[in-house]
Amino acid sequence: MGSVERIHNKLTVEDHLLIILMKLRLGLCNTDLAYTVSKITISNILRSWVPAISLGYPAMAFILKSLIKWPSKGAVLKNMPKIIKCNFKRCRCIIDCTEIFIARPSSLTARAQTWSNYKHNNTIKYLIAITPADELAAYGATLRIPHFTKGKKQLSAQEVDTARQLSRVRIHVERVIGWWKKFKILQTVIPVSQVNILDDVIVCGRDGHFKTFP
Repeated sequence: MGSVERIHNKLTVEDHLLIILMKLRLGLCNTDLAYTVSKITISNILRSWVPAISLGYPAMAFILKSLIKWPSKGAVLKNMPKIIKCNFKRCRCIIDCTEIFIARPSSLTARAQTWSNYKHNNTIKYLIAITPADELAAYGATLRIPHFTKGKKQLSAQEVDTARQLSRVRIHVERVIGWWKKFKILQTVIPVSQVNILDDVIVCGRDGHFKTFP
């Protein structure tokens, strides 16, 4: 606990940690957590404990980030499930996107940049990558995506078969995103004032389960 700051003298270090865990897992607002201290104190605890570097020293995200490991190509191939190996034997990762709701920014530019036509709300978008067994290669990577009917009446038999195979693989990353969203803070509407620490919140929430590319 030497890397974090004790914000309020009435609270023990363990109390500080409990507040952070309740915030991440239960998605409680600062008002709900401020049962013995002020909302400002809760906000200060969040900003002191969560960010990778807080007030010049490493905090939770910095420590937990080291748990996020990307296996070597050999390890990925060795542990690849048969259902993936049969059709995508060179697969290094499976990717999908997810969105987290944020409050409506006051800036028109930020409002436009974060608007989601899919969610009909302002969101932060994340690209999630997992290994086929549950680092993208710098060179030679190929992106495989399902075919679309745009511009043509229907898909060919081969395109339909490829799309079906990709759907079977994609369900794995969808499950990971589902596990990730069990940290209910990611199901809430993130205040604009907390958007700048959202990456660190994600690291603290799911530490070594996946690697994110925001």
